[in-house]
Amino acid sequence: MPVLGGPLGFSGTLYVKERRRLGSHRSAWAATRRAMREVGASVLVELMACLLVTAAWVWAVVTG
Repeated sequence: MPVLGGPLGFSGTLYVKERRRLGSHRSAWAATRRAMREVGASVLVELMACLLVTAAWVWAVVTG
């Protein structure tokens, strides 16, 4: 189940590493949330770029 294990493993490992680095739950949770937001924003930017390229390709095929 890489679809579930990837995000869960990523966020879990990130939290554990931040907890070890920062020492407290509150700080580690805040750092994990911040990192997850940044990763989410990066994924959305890549998705929009892929959709733009796909739309340009479809337009080029249709107009020929």
